[in-house]
Amino acid sequence: MPAVIRACIICHKRKPVPLQGGPRTAYSPAAAVSAEKSYSGRSEYLSGSVPFDETLVQSGQDALDTDNHEDMQLFQNQRVFDLPPKPVQDHLIDCFMRYCAPWTPIIDPEWLTAETPSPLLLQAVLLAGSRVSAPSDEVASKDFYRKAKLLYFFGSGNNSLISIVSACLLHWYNPVGPEKVSTDTSGFWIRTAGAMAFQIGLHKEPAANAKDRGLRRRLWWALVVRDNIISAGTGRPRTINLSDSDVLPPSVDDFDVQNDKAQLFVAYTTICLLLGDTVEGCLRKTMSLDRRSQLENALYRWINQSLPSLRAAAPPDTISSTHEFEVNQLLVVYLAILIILHRSPTPNSVPSAASLVAASCIAGIFEDFHQKDQLQYLGPIFALYGLSAGLSLLSAYRYEPLKETAEYELSIIKLCLQTLSKRWRSAVGPIRALDRLTEQGERIVASQATSLETEKRDVMPFDGYMDILDQNWEGSGFDWSGSWLLDI
Repeated sequence: MPAVIRACIICHKRKPVPLQGGPRTAYSPAAAVSAEKSYSGRSEYLSGSVPFDETLVQSGQDALDTDNHEDMQLFQNQRVFDLPPKPVQDHLIDCFMRYCAPWTPIIDPEWLTAETPSPLLLQAVLLAGSRVSAPSDEVASKDFYRKAKLLYFFGSGNNSLISIVSACLLHWYNPVGPEKVSTDTSGFWIRTAGAMAFQIGLHKEPAANAKDRGLRRRLWWALVVRDNIISAGTGRPRTINLSDSDVLPPSVDDFDVQNDKAQLFVAYTTICLLLGDTVEGCLRKTMSLDRRSQLENALYRWINQSLPSLRAAAPPDTISSTHEFEVNQLLVVYLAILIILHRSPTPNSVPSAASLVAASCIAGIFEDFHQKDQLQYLGPIFALYGLSAGLSLLSAYRYEPLKETAEYELSIIKLCLQTLSKRWRSAVGPIRALDRLTEQGERIVASQATSLETEKRDVMPFDGYMDILDQNWEGSGFDWSGSWLLDI
């Protein structure tokens, strides 16, 4: 338990501190975001010989919703405005800014330090921060989530942009894996946030002189990124179809400060879109050779343009380890895409060398995360990356020269998934699947040991986190397609 939290428990004797100034439900972000208007595009298909546009249906003054007595009573009964001690708040906000904000750069820090911060936003940020911080008796993620959920659905005074931002952050709760049906999952919240984003026209490119242009664009692309990641993590369709949007690709110009964090998010958005496109092609069974070639070319551009730029943008040595941690997370996404693109087409077919070595690289990065105690800062999607690597490594069990290395690296993957499962239930299923498949594979290998001797080839074992191009695998009989994407 962090010392700051222990100190808080002693000082405050575990008593929650109400939000200063008493209960509030309405919130207007101080000069940070403007009032939102609803978006509707019916004129695109209704306007004709009789011109029609949406201004014709608008009234001069729409009545504002106000909170009713029953909602206020519910908030008071559920203590939705209660907060942990200030030092604990500061600790969780710091965790959020360090480990969540780089991937969802949609929070203006001034919103949290304002005299009257949004209760909904504050509870959502504390929730996200609690999911990437050390567990403690003073910090209960489920309490932050419960309060934020009530404020989201019953706080009628919530600003629309703040509501979307908060919904985007609530995906950090994600209490179950995709094998369970729940209304508290990341998928539920991305669909909720997406529906509201369409209501306010977030999918339309803001005017060049729009006051909140940068924020709106960052928020839109943060939603798109979440959508692609959740689709990959669950094997379900994406919520957002970019054909319905005319928002230009993200740029460092969308940020107030064009630093390495801005570059990180732009590169992250690109690689996550490629992940979503790859998964969609597999789900829709549209992964033709041409489509795979297009994705491979896009991956090649990313690994040779975005990644070197990020590495060159490394900050001073004092925080270089954080930068390396973030870049390695992007590299895991890249490697997972390679595994998916080059997986064996049928059971027991010749494995792809590219898939095997990408899995080996992921095992090496996971081992580095484990040694540096960084697994606690990863999101739930890393359970999928571990599963994809583990499945690829299992295919190497049939080849005696590779089996020992594959076993070791699979043990690393399982160990890291076990650590992730303490925080994310989405890692429990992959562990169970890999354990069952390992037992099954070992039985098959044992029963076919004699026949496999005749198939054995002169293959050099891959040595963990290596560059495949340094080894002579071309004559091994493995599928060598995609190997040119491993020169990283």
